[in-house]
Amino acid sequence: MNNDEEYEELKEFSFSADDKRVLEFGKLTRKEQLEVIELGCLMRNIGMDKVKRMISGENAAERDTLQKMYEKQIKILGDTAKEAERKNRVIRQNYQDEIQVIKRDIKDQERGIFEDRIKAFQETVRIGEEKNKKLVDERFSLQEQFYTRLSAQKEQEEMKRFDQQKLYEAKLDKYREKLEVFNQIKNNSAKKGQEGENWIYNELLRIFPSANITDHHTQGKTGDFSIDDGVHQGMVESKDYKRNVPKKEVEKFYNDVENNEQYDYAILASLKSGVVSRSDFTLEFRYGKPIILLHHVMKNPQNIKIAHNICKLILKNKTDFNTTQEEYQCRLKALIKTMTARRKRINTTIKNFNTDINNQLEEQWKEFESILELISLDR
Repeated sequence: MNNDEEYEELKEFSFSADDKRVLEFGKLTRKEQLEVIELGCLMRNIGMDKVKRMISGENAAERDTLQKMYEKQIKILGDTAKEAERKNRVIRQNYQDEIQVIKRDIKDQERGIFEDRIKAFQETVRIGEEKNKKLVDERFSLQEQFYTRLSAQKEQEEMKRFDQQKLYEAKLDKYREKLEVFNQIKNNSAKKGQEGENWIYNELLRIFPSANITDHHTQGKTGDFSIDDGVHQGMVESKDYKRNVPKKEVEKFYNDVENNEQYDYAILASLKSGVVSRSDFTLEFRYGKPIILLHHVMKNPQNIKIAHNICKLILKNKTDFNTTQEEYQCRLKALIKTMTARRKRINTTIKNFNTDINNQLEEQWKEFESILELISLDR
């Protein structure tokens, strides 16, 4: 078999992968594998021929001769295999040396390329740092100018704030004067749904169509309803009394305002009556929050919207109002009214007591005179 015939036709053979002979055979090169196949076939043919002759009963001399020939052939094959292994080692070493040379050449080329890239990148970084430093300096300059202008604006605002406060207070006084006129306006559409427990809830939904109206009847101590317009949240407390809302209910209303920090303002709406010791649209401040007390809301449902607008106006300009002073004044007025009423009741009690005592003394004196008459008659 020559080299040309060796590659003309390819055949596949299947052997067990666990066989040690197959593993050793797989480590050889293609040329070594072909040599092993050729030697193996030759040895097999010679061996089979010798074995046949031995089986046929030929003499021991011939068997020895065959054994010597076999050993000689094995030695030749061994020497051939060693020479092939030596050549293979030389080829492998040359291949490894060539690979190392190629690697060194590639590393030198890559080192040069990367050094050029690093230098270019360093130059780019340097230019970027210079630009960044320039931008930082410009921003510091702009910030300094901005803070200078801001300080000047704050000084101007402080000078205008006092004048604006007076202006808003004057506007609020005029607005309060107009409330009496608004209270005379009748809203015919508000008459729908006035019957039933949900009247004020329906009115809140109608008056504030874009706000979130929540019913808090089942929670307790959070007011009856809340109005959340996305900016401020207010509490609405409704009272349905035939007579004026008593003082204890007003105090409960104050406690609810104090204990619910989420509310920015509050409205107490008496549906069918007034509020004791309070006029309609009474504006007070409790715990820094504006509160308004309304009378006869079922007759004037538009007053809820007016009260809401007043509270929103105050919250918008809260810095212009001294809410603490307003709250103290409201509480002081309430205490003065309470003390005045109590003094009147005491005077009335004393007057009634004097009248009763005088009557009893008069009756007792008449009885004493009757006793004297009886004594005189007895004598």
